[in-house]
Amino acid sequence: TSLLSVYFAVAMSAVILSKSVNAQPITLDGPECHPESSDKTPCWMRDKVSGCYVWNPFPRKGESVRWSGNCVAGFSEGEGETIWYINEQRSQRSLTLDRRGKSHGCGRLEWANGTIYEGALRNSVFEGYGHLRAAGGEEYVGMFSAGKMHGMGRMTTLNGLQVLEGQWDM
Repeated sequence: TSLLSVYFAVAMSAVILSKSVNAQPITLDGPECHPESSDKTPCWMRDKVSGCYVWNPFPRKGESVRWSGNCVAGFSEGEGETIWYINEQRSQRSLTLDRRGKSHGCGRLEWANGTIYEGALRNSVFEGYGHLRAAGGEEYVGMFSAGKMHGMGRMTTLNGLQVLEGQWDM
């Protein structure tokens, strides 16, 4: 037996094993997204390239996703980059730490319009301390809950002339 035939046999076994692992049914703990739908219910979106599922807390019509990172048991896992598209146009880039398809911990989200969020995430939404810098220049630094400004925070207007500081509940 040649070294090449042993290598080929091992490589083919790995391909067969990976296909059988990926062939196992995936259990989603919520609905699957349908890009043509206008439904705004949070849902699971599948990257058509990797086959990996990513949680979408704010789905929009015509949306698709690309995940570059590990795919474990069919879900985005670990450090990676998520690119969201609307009608094939890039709308958002996220650098996050994912657990079973959902972003947790610290992350950076960048929108096509220039808005940037850096801070804590839970279940793929702002949760905890973060810094949101809007495309127009306004900034909010403080606490978030369920994706909204909530708790102590500081808002600075576009020109920096006005600073609003205190408790937020939006």
